[in-house]
Amino acid sequence: EVWATLPASDRIHPLIRTPGPFDDFDVSLTVRFIKGSYDHISAGLELRSGDEGDYVVRISAQGTFNLGWHRKTDWGGAIVSWTEHPSLRPRPGEPNRLRVMMRHEQLRIYFNGVLATSLHDSKFRSGVIRIVASPSIYDTLIVAFSDLQLRDVK
Repeated sequence: EVWATLPASDRIHPLIRTPGPFDDFDVSLTVRFIKGSYDHISAGLELRSGDEGDYVVRISAQGTFNLGWHRKTDWGGAIVSWTEHPSLRPRPGEPNRLRVMMRHEQLRIYFNGVLATSLHDSKFRSGVIRIVASPSIYDTLIVAFSDLQLRDVK
């Protein structure tokens, strides 16, 4: 398990990344929010991250998630705006398993073993995968990540 402590900020902070790019993959990890401003913290994965941009999927301490994208360093937009999902556990310290499968243009997101969304998007074809966390502008964030798994998808 890796714990990260981040100072108050309005940014998404990359914490760990793969050493090289991936195109099609199945990645999962467990996230636990230990401390932070409950209404404003999130963590998750940046996917297919490269010079052109990336996708980012985050879960919040409130039991919501979003899927968006960046174009280079600028926010590109939301593909799925912040949305509640019944399989996410919103209690502090409670583990949530995030799984993302990407194959060609298809993207599937699961929370705690439950399919949350499945869609097609072709903005980015390959890139590194990064674990990310987003504290609030009001408080330090402490978040724990564990059981990272990454598999190639054929």
